[in-house]
Parts: sequence; C-alpha cells; structure tokens
Amino acid sequence: MKSEQDPVSLHEYVLRRIHQNMFSASQPLPVARLAFRPTEHDTKGLSVFREKFISSQELANAGRKPGEYYIARLGVQELKDILELSVIPDPDDSQPSGHALIPELKTSTPKRRAKELQLKLAALASKSIVHRPESNQNR
Repeated sequence: MKSEQDPVSLHEYVLRRIHQNMFSASQPLPVARLAFRPTEHDTKGLSVFREKFISSQELANAGRKPGEYYIARLGVQELKDILELSVIPDPDDSQPSGHALIPELKTSTPKRRAKELQLKLAALASKSIVHRPESNQNR
C-alpha cells in the first residue's frame, strides 16, 4: 500500500498550485517566476504535491481560493536532471494529501540562486499546465 511517507520516486510527478494572478497567457513565459517564490512558511522547502496522492482538480479546489488556480505538473526526474532539485515527502495534516518539499528552494536559499531556480521552474511549469481555473478554461 502506498504511503505518503514513502520516498519520492524519480518516476513520479508533482503538482504545483499557481494562483491565476501569477499566470498570463500573453507573456512569453506565462507562469510568473514569483509563483515559485518561497513564503515565510517555506523554511524547509517549497511545497509541491505528489500526483499519486492527489489529482490536479482536487488540488485546485483545496487552495485558499478554490477556482482561482492553475496547476502545473512537473516530473521529478526532470527536476533532478535539469535543475538538480530533489523532492522529499512531507505529509502534513494542514495540507492536502501528498504534500512534499523541494528542499533546495526555501526562505534561506541565497537570493540569486533562488531567483534562478524560480525562473527555471516557471519555464518548466509554463509548458506543463494540466488544470486551468474555470474562468480561464479557454486561455
């Protein structure tokens, strides 16, 4: 039986919630870099969600503002190979199922490195949107 505590496999995918204010289809890079900026709560790493435990639709509806999120699907193998990032399980009762962290991107990451990673993650996410808010289905 699958457990949220199990190590994250390189064959898995993770989902990242992106608020609609951080997405603009008219831009060369639709997902804004700031969609991957760690908040003050991200002291251990940037939050993502393991797709094997939650669907993109469920994740979009689990945010503080249901119906206002894009969901990007990122391959763990791609994160490792292209960005040298890892994903570790971090089950958290206050979060939706499948919560995990990218520990290399957190509040203490040096600013220059953080911005570089955010931009690269935004580029990957811009190519892998798997859910759009209802109001933006045609974008």
